[in-house]
Amino acid sequence: MKKIVPLSVILVLASCNSGKSAYTLGNAEPIIDYPRSYQENEQMLQIQQVLKQQESETVYLWNGKVMTYKKFIEKMGEKKVKTVKTLTSPDEINALGFDNTKVKKIMVATN
Repeated sequence: MKKIVPLSVILVLASCNSGKSAYTLGNAEPIIDYPRSYQENEQMLQIQQVLKQQESETVYLWNGKVMTYKKFIEKMGEKKVKTVKTLTSPDEINALGFDNTKVKKIMVATN
């Protein structure tokens, strides 16, 4: 009996210091809230498709140079913009040398 008590104390202390725990969590994963109905999901997909189509039909000009949407947004984020114009008229689009059947909108920014 005298040997069991110190041995059990040593075992308890050794198990507490082992570093492993049964209660550790794995990698934290983000919580994603998906739409619950088919209609909501379909609506989100349609909105995403329309936004992609609008982006493909839009030309972004910075001081007369054509650039991508991401670069245009980066330039806008630098806050060195004096004017921003949105051209949607077919006559204005043709005047800048673009085909108004493929390009529906031109965003023009100058600094």
